[in-house]
Amino acid sequence: MADGVLKWGGFKMKLQFICLLVLMAGAAVPAAVITRVERANGASGDKPPIGEFGPSTSPLPWPEGGLQTGISRASTPYVHSDRTFWWNNVPEEMIGWEHVRTFNDDKEPDALNVTYTMTTSAAATIWIAFDDRLVTSTQWLPTDAPLTPWGDGTPESRQALVDWLTRFIAPAGTFTNTGLTLNVQEGDPGTARTYEVFSAVLPAGSYVFASQANRNISNYVMGAVPLPLADEDFRAFNDCIRADDDQTADNVTNWTVYNGFTSTMSGPLVDFETGRQTPVTATFTWDSSKGLAVSETSGSEDGVSQPRPGTPAYEIFGGIVDFSDRIIYYGDAGWWVEVSFTGLDPEKKYTFATTAIRAKHYTDRLTLFTLTGHKSAVNNSSDGIYLKDDDRTVLVAGGNHLDTTGYVVRWDDIRVPDRGDGTGQFSVRAEAYGANYRAYPFGGFMLEQVRNSPPTVKAGDDQTIYRPLSYLTLDGTVTDDGHGAPNGFLKSTWSQLSGPAPVSFVGDIHQPQVMAHFPETGVYRLRLSATDGELSASQEVAITVEPPLCPVGDLDGDCKVTPADLVLLATGWLDDGIWPAADLTGNRRVDMEELSLVAQSWQDDWTGALQVTISPVEAVWAGARWTVNDGLWRSSGETVESLPEGTYRVEYAVTPPWARPDAQEIEIRRQETAYVSAEYVIPSQMLAISEFMAVNSNVGNLRPTAPLDLSTVIDGVPVYEDWIELQNLTDEAISLEGWYLTDNADNLTKWRFPQGYSIEPRGYLVVYASRKEPEKYGYPFVDDLGHLHTNFALAREGEYLALVRPDGESIEHTYGLFPEQRGLVSYGVGSDGRVGYLKSVTRGTVNTGIYDGIVADPSFSTARGFYEEPFTVHLICTTPDAQIRYTTDTSEPTAEKGRLYDPASPISITTTTSLRAVAYKDGHLQSNTATHTYVFLDDVLVQATDPDTGEQGVPQGYP
Repeated sequence: MADGVLKWGGFKMKLQFICLLVLMAGAAVPAAVITRVERANGASGDKPPIGEFGPSTSPLPWPEGGLQTGISRASTPYVHSDRTFWWNNVPEEMIGWEHVRTFNDDKEPDALNVTYTMTTSAAATIWIAFDDRLVTSTQWLPTDAPLTPWGDGTPESRQALVDWLTRFIAPAGTFTNTGLTLNVQEGDPGTARTYEVFSAVLPAGSYVFASQANRNISNYVMGAVPLPLADEDFRAFNDCIRADDDQTADNVTNWTVYNGFTSTMSGPLVDFETGRQTPVTATFTWDSSKGLAVSETSGSEDGVSQPRPGTPAYEIFGGIVDFSDRIIYYGDAGWWVEVSFTGLDPEKKYTFATTAIRAKHYTDRLTLFTLTGHKSAVNNSSDGIYLKDDDRTVLVAGGNHLDTTGYVVRWDDIRVPDRGDGTGQFSVRAEAYGANYRAYPFGGFMLEQVRNSPPTVKAGDDQTIYRPLSYLTLDGTVTDDGHGAPNGFLKSTWSQLSGPAPVSFVGDIHQPQVMAHFPETGVYRLRLSATDGELSASQEVAITVEPPLCPVGDLDGDCKVTPADLVLLATGWLDDGIWPAADLTGNRRVDMEELSLVAQSWQDDWTGALQVTISPVEAVWAGARWTVNDGLWRSSGETVESLPEGTYRVEYAVTPPWARPDAQEIEIRRQETAYVSAEYVIPSQMLAISEFMAVNSNVGNLRPTAPLDLSTVIDGVPVYEDWIELQNLTDEAISLEGWYLTDNADNLTKWRFPQGYSIEPRGYLVVYASRKEPEKYGYPFVDDLGHLHTNFALAREGEYLALVRPDGESIEHTYGLFPEQRGLVSYGVGSDGRVGYLKSVTRGTVNTGIYDGIVADPSFSTARGFYEEPFTVHLICTTPDAQIRYTTDTSEPTAEKGRLYDPASPISITTTTSLRAVAYKDGHLQSNTATHTYVFLDDVLVQATDPDTGEQGVPQGYP
């Protein structure tokens, strides 16, 4: 430890003291083990109140009042403290120990036989430290104390002094030397003193500490260290950053690291319930060269930055860790921070959970958390989190305070290998994921240790059986982690909770899988219980026994009893290998009971038929068909025979442009035919994809230049995404909730409109197609200007595009496979109803006409490249009657700019030239600009280096 001092008290002290200390583990605020300190026979005067601790007299927790090196506490009121001290060189294992001092003034004449009674609430280690002068000077010799030797500084005299002070507490020798020493500076400036530390483990209770001598000398400090957890389970929390008004609960540590805060990177964890120190140490490491910044605000627009009730983060951390506005930020690119846990028990299992909250919706700021050093673990991070696999989880901290988020990174059943000393460890690292280094590390974490988990009991799924079946094998499972009383013990038991009649178990009820007999129809509830001798668990299952669906003697499942069933019965009776086919009761045998069932229902037929007729005939011609219970597709008028009694679902095939009928539930009765009619209709169109743009850009040299600003804004930045315009063709407002847009004919429900969006009568709505996947960006994604964004983008080379009705099947409007698209040219339904490239971008208004066609790109008769001799170039366009304009000065040609090409006069190329050409035709979309560059090497050797003056020279900095 570095040299330093701790100021403590009020006046310069001239007397050595003995102290007894309280440890408050690490950076936590554990529950106090000292509940009361009472003083008797002390000096009178202005002293803190005696009795129970109050706001001004309680021993202060770490870091405010714990042992530290070089921290001034002169102004802090301590219980029984009236002198000034500084601690020097506090041993590492003693940092954070809370301590309560007696009064130096109790040496005055009116203070005789002073005692201090300290009450503790739990078993604790009591520590006593005293000045070496007490055993090396006769000045402090008690006149009536049988202490021999005294004043010679020997170990015997030191032990004798401790035994004297604790004579009302325990027999001599109970308190023993720990080998630890403290250094105290008395006064400022003052004299350094050395103190030795003795200790004893004592149960909860009240303990009386005696005076140093039989005269007016009584100056020491009392305290107690909560015993650390050893073999007990625990649950510990850590808050990685605190604020001035922090509301983090007691018993939560504050181990962490970030810029300007590196003094508490490692320390023991504390059990949240008891405040006792655990044997596990948390240690933070980081790349200090990259750093980790701190933000004093979360960016929350509603002022809320805590996880909200009902979210996974709240369930774990709510009311315990304060995720206040103050948060740890990212560092420079490449930052990372890691927390390692040492002192783990290889025989136990651990759960680790963490989260981070940035109360502003940054969807591209991703944090990767990686688990290492373990043998096995189960990743149970929140459903909906950005990404999770076995050892890696990616969290979006931005917006993680919402009702729909509150995600946590979590691993359960973590087991660690033995490092050779009976302990193990694992680590979790946080770092940016993807191209954006702006992400957020640990905001807080929880570590839970479990030695023994209850058995895992699965009673099986609820089941329904039909008469004559009355026997059923219960398919339960019971597993355990091997711990218990004793280890390895596991016992399971089946029992009946309710039912119309007693259940008979055929076999051992202590086996998870056992046959049971259910004698009557009704609902039976059973329970499978298990215990490992220490912990228990159970699960219930319901078995419903219904009347028969078919004649009780039906063996082949066709709901008829015929000679075929008799053959199955005889075969099963004679051949034990195939008895299941003839076992009507489920008792795993075929006997007279099965024969009786066949006989009593002989020639019974419990089946009916179904016939479906579809209209109109045009829909049938277009392919309209029907199916029953997802069976074969059938034609209109077809009849299905031998259907067992019951309810059947009839569905109809999707047959564009027809809207299919709704599915129907049809009741089939024995010996009857059900007749069903269904009608397909062509719905009137309500909405249209009136216009879209698949190549939107802010590149200035794309032509024709768009007359509108086609950008939108995301996180304050203008973006140029593909867009789709919808038009309401009716005189009524239309809600878009449940409608779909898709670019995949095999996935008509690819992107769904959320609630709250509609189109006014004859109005328009623009949606951006920007590939905002819900897993990464959330759903729905809405930009700064309120525009919706789909989870797909439009392909420049052309693809499928459709608007689909809320049934997910009826295509309201489609372009099929639209052709290749041009930059800043929209495609849609023209003013004359034709579909094609629109002459102008008219987003939000009535469309213009479309081009009559596209002019083909011009081609060059001579390939681009290096040349030494002059040559001529012919320009060719395959579009009839198209004209070509070209430039040779690198400028872009248009229908109005550039030289008009004459096929009879090819272009002469005599020097290095950039030849650019465009083809155009009235009423057509002009071609793309084509460019060929021809380089003459002799020109390169003498080309100008100064484009303004044409001067050739050597650029500065070159030889």
